[in-house]
Amino acid sequence: MQSYGSAQYFLIMKDFFDYDANQIKDAGYALFGRVHVFIIILCFLFIILSICIHKRKLSSENRTSMCRLYAIIPVFLIIMRSIYVITCGVSIIYELPLHLCSMTAFICMIFEFIKPSFFRSMLGQTLYALCLPGALMAVLFPDGTSYPPIHFITIESHMFHALIIAYICLRISDGSIIPSIKEVYKCIVFLLVVVPLVLLFDSHFDTNYMFLMHPSNVSPLTGFYTYYGYGGYLTGYGFVVFAVISLMNLSGMFVNRLIRRIAKVSKPDLY
Repeated sequence: MQSYGSAQYFLIMKDFFDYDANQIKDAGYALFGRVHVFIIILCFLFIILSICIHKRKLSSENRTSMCRLYAIIPVFLIIMRSIYVITCGVSIIYELPLHLCSMTAFICMIFEFIKPSFFRSMLGQTLYALCLPGALMAVLFPDGTSYPPIHFITIESHMFHALIIAYICLRISDGSIIPSIKEVYKCIVFLLVVVPLVLLFDSHFDTNYMFLMHPSNVSPLTGFYTYYGYGGYLTGYGFVVFAVISLMNLSGMFVNRLIRRIAKVSKPDLY
């Protein structure tokens, strides 16, 4: 895709709230092009800065307030996006919070405000082993590159994903979320509850939430769908999800020890 100078990007500010990217001439940015790489760097700088401030600069009370703020803002962004979609006259059926990342916002908020329990532990494992890699993939392989860098959807999407990644990292760093290979089954329980419901919704309303009907255009699993059909795609999808959950927890045991040692956290920073 052709690249454009910063001055030209500001010229399309009039299209900031245009939902139909096809109406915006020369609007998109290339995957892993200069603009996308810059966005990735900004997201990761925000995440690293958040962790540093959380662990090094704030009191225990203020750390809790920061986590709660990070858990609430993504839900607020979802509400803003829903209002935006309705205002643009687009059917809300295609913008419901049924993708994994959208669910993550609500999982973060529930996790933040409920007391320690099996349910909270299940949500914590899901946030780490499923939602964290999913959000990272959304930053690295966004499916909204047809929109300009300076556009409501682009800014909202990257702010949203950076915030949920930062929140999960904060709760890992303070020990509220402790990765463990023994806890893999909790993620499986979550998927067994959620996936059939989303698949039923997708089938009935002809949507593609959680990419259960077909992969996104930038998905690494596109080849499975192309060469092996829908059944092969779902099989490959399931295998990849299970592999990601297992690898996240296996690596998480070492990462968690390192983070806790650096942060000098002796026990989870619960309320």
